[in-house]
Amino acid sequence: MELEIHPLAHCLPDMPEDQFEAFKEDISGLGVLEPITLLDGMILDGRHRYRACKDLGIECPTRTVSDVSPHDLVMSMNFFRRHLDESQRAMVAAALLEPFEKEAKKVQESTLPTKGQKGFQSNAGANLPQHNRAPKAVDKAGEALGVSGRLVQEAKVIREEGTLEEIKAVTNGKASVSSTAKQIRERRPIQPPTLKLAKKPEPPKTTFNETNENIGWAAYSWNPVTGCKNGCPYCYAKAISDRYGWTFEPTIHKDRIGPISTKRKENKNNRVFTCSMGELFGPWVPDEWIRKVFDVVEANPEWLFLFLTKNPERLPTLEWPDNARIGATIDRQSRVQQVADAFQALHDAGISNKRFISCEPLLEPIAFPQELWQVLDWLIIGAKSEGQVKVQPNIEWVDSLFVNARSYGISVWFKDNLIFRPQEDCDHD
Repeated sequence: MELEIHPLAHCLPDMPEDQFEAFKEDISGLGVLEPITLLDGMILDGRHRYRACKDLGIECPTRTVSDVSPHDLVMSMNFFRRHLDESQRAMVAAALLEPFEKEAKKVQESTLPTKGQKGFQSNAGANLPQHNRAPKAVDKAGEALGVSGRLVQEAKVIREEGTLEEIKAVTNGKASVSSTAKQIRERRPIQPPTLKLAKKPEPPKTTFNETNENIGWAAYSWNPVTGCKNGCPYCYAKAISDRYGWTFEPTIHKDRIGPISTKRKENKNNRVFTCSMGELFGPWVPDEWIRKVFDVVEANPEWLFLFLTKNPERLPTLEWPDNARIGATIDRQSRVQQVADAFQALHDAGISNKRFISCEPLLEPIAFPQELWQVLDWLIIGAKSEGQVKVQPNIEWVDSLFVNARSYGISVWFKDNLIFRPQEDCDHD
C-alpha cells in the first residue's frame, strides 16, 4: 500500500540526490535503524527512509503516533538533527506557524474586555502600549527555530505568494528568504492610490541604535551614510548587507538626518559610532554628505560622535565639530604611514579633537613610528571575526602594541572578541 506524505513533512528540505544515493546504500547494508513515524495514516517523519526502502524493494518499519501535535513532532524529530541555514529555518517556522497564531490570538482575546464589558473598544488591541502586547506569532515561531520574527514573516510571504520553484529553492537552501520575498513583493500588482487629505510631511529624525558587545566602545551607532568601495575581504558590514539583501553601494539616507529622537539612558555612555555600516571619507563620498552629517553632530554637543576610516588622507581637509573623535583603522603595516601623515597634519593644523586607531582585525605585527604615538590618544585592538569564530592575533603582536601604548600614556581598549588565556608552566629552573 502506497503511503501518503503528511503536508508538514514537506516543510523540511529534500535530501540532495547524491546524499540520498549514499543514504540508500547505507540502508541496503544496515537496514532501517529508525522506523518511520505515521500520523493519521500519513508519513510525518522518515519520507526519505520510505523512498529508499521502496527503491530497494524492502519492507520499511513503521510506528504510529496519536494525541500529539504534528508541529511539535516535526520540529523535535527534524530540526535539531539537521544543519539548516537561517532561511531554511525561517521556512520551517512559517510552515509550523499555525499553533503559534492560535496561541497569540487566544492570549490577545484573554487580555481584552469583551463586548458588553466596561472599557470595550472594537480596536482596543491597537491602543495597547507596546510592552503590554502579547508576542507576535512570528516572533514565537522564530524563537523556537532560532531566527528572527522578521525572517519568519518573510518566509510566510514566500509560502503564501511564491511559486513552487521559489518555495523549493529557499527550502532546499538554494535561495535566501529576504531576496526571494523582495522579488515577490516587487511583482505584486500596484494598488491604485487612495485619495487622502495631504498631510504636512514630518521632518526626518536622527535615531541611534544601541550597540552590543561587538562595538563595546560606543553605546550607540548611527548610519546616515552606508556602503563602501574599499573591498576588504573581512568586512562585517558587507556581510550583513548581503545577508539581508541590502545594497552596499555608497548611499546617503536623508530620512536619518534631522533632530535626534533618541534619549540617552543613564547606564549608557554618550558615544555614537557614526557610519558603522559604511565609509564616510572615501574619495567617492561627496563633500555635501559629510557636511550634512557634521551639521547634526554640531547641533548636538551633548553626544560624542566617533568616526572611523580606512581613507585617512581626507581627515585633515575637514572642519571638525568639537564633539567628534577622529579614528583610523590599521590592520596591516602598510596602512601605518598614511595614518601617521594624516594625524600629524591634524596636529599641525591645530585640530584638537582626540584621535584614535583601531587595530581590528590585527592581521600581522605592526609598529608605529614615534611621531604617530605622540599624536595619538586612544588605541583599540581586536581579533578577526568570522561569524561565531574569532581568529586571534599572535599575542606578541598585541603585547608589543600594548607596551608601547603604555610607555606613551595612551589608553587601550581590548575588544571583546580578543580573548587570551595564557597558561605558563612554571616547573622549570
